[in-house]
Amino acid sequence: MAVVWVMWLWAVGWVVSGVVGEEAQIFVDEVGDLHLEAASTNSSRVWLGSTDLGQELATLRAAVDELRVENARLRAEQVALRQAARMTGSWWFRHLYDQGSIPIHAIYDGNMGFAVAAAGNLVAVSAPKNNIAAANAGLVHVYRRYPDGSFSLMVNLFPPNAQVGDEMGFALAMDTRVLIVGARTDRQLENNGAFWVFAISNDGTSLDSNPLQFVEGPLSIGLNFGRSLSLSGDLLVVGARCDPDNLPPPDCLFLYHRGSSGDNFVFVKALSASAFPSSRTLLVSLALSGTRLAVATLSETPGNSLDGAAYIFHLDTTVLANASLTWQATLSSDEPNDLFGRSLCFVNEILLIGAPAQGDHVGRILAYAPSSSNGDGLEAPYGYVGELANPGQMDFARFGMAMSTHLDTLYVSSFQRHPNGTMSDTGHIHIFYP
Repeated sequence: MAVVWVMWLWAVGWVVSGVVGEEAQIFVDEVGDLHLEAASTNSSRVWLGSTDLGQELATLRAAVDELRVENARLRAEQVALRQAARMTGSWWFRHLYDQGSIPIHAIYDGNMGFAVAAAGNLVAVSAPKNNIAAANAGLVHVYRRYPDGSFSLMVNLFPPNAQVGDEMGFALAMDTRVLIVGARTDRQLENNGAFWVFAISNDGTSLDSNPLQFVEGPLSIGLNFGRSLSLSGDLLVVGARCDPDNLPPPDCLFLYHRGSSGDNFVFVKALSASAFPSSRTLLVSLALSGTRLAVATLSETPGNSLDGAAYIFHLDTTVLANASLTWQATLSSDEPNDLFGRSLCFVNEILLIGAPAQGDHVGRILAYAPSSSNGDGLEAPYGYVGELANPGQMDFARFGMAMSTHLDTLYVSSFQRHPNGTMSDTGHIHIFYP
């Protein structure tokens, strides 16, 4: 019994030491009084009394419990503050690290890596110029990610009833329920474009290769409906060519909504904005996040050089049928012919913009954020945050050709295209996360 009593006293002393942050011990002196002694340079003893050891120990235990509760509260506050910091896109971007890549082999060429979309355990990568089904009919790889971080090719998607020049996979969008694949020149003679919707399993580990839905664009020659896509919640924005020489300008964006009863998308409205320039390369990419919408053009400057620009809008969908766009900001390139805006991606408050032809086609990704933290920041000018460089720094790698995020992971495509137009043996989907 005496041994048990001594061990209990030692345990209480160990608990107290963890709370006060010092080594401490409880002991009984030669007259039977109970003391707490902290082992430090100036050790002090706290007399705990000897009248009723049980009562004194109970008081001590209560004090220790109170300190534990307070310590837990402070730790919870610290964790909450760290999590809040990590929720900002700026923190996330500054702490990104290269975590490897998914290799793509030459047999699947045809601009493999032209578009990327990721959600859950799946990553989709497209090659719209692939010739397996038909000349330039297109192909989409779907990879599955496993718990150990490895990837394996799960399925190849080809255009149903493939035709020459379909260019399936010119754009991709994905969430945990569906994969949406755009084909800007489906129906080759009209070049009006289309998109397919493929269903993802409930557990997110498989995808039905038979399309759930097929949507053709309006019958307008050269419209290129489906050349860009972005999905946020139940809203899907589909880009088309904004060309003043062909109808129907200036309605260059088409808004679709996913119904509550399934994953089919229903047309809502064609959107336009006064800030859209008269550019044949407008809407080469889209990024939608809540009420933020970014669209890009590759020929912002006179002379049709590929300097590029990104336009940021507020998308008001309070009443879907009356959805409207309000211009907020314009971001432009500082380097000629760098394909600035070839890819766009929102991560919380920041906007990532790909410039795959920068630096002799090495490529980079630039990040911008509102300069004001008031409200949602949409009224504030966007400022430069930093850039993400090509990990390999290979000439003609075109890093930033496409990108997508899911949770805290960023997927960026690159493929090596030499000056004579030939492709290298492999392309890559680079993986980054904090």
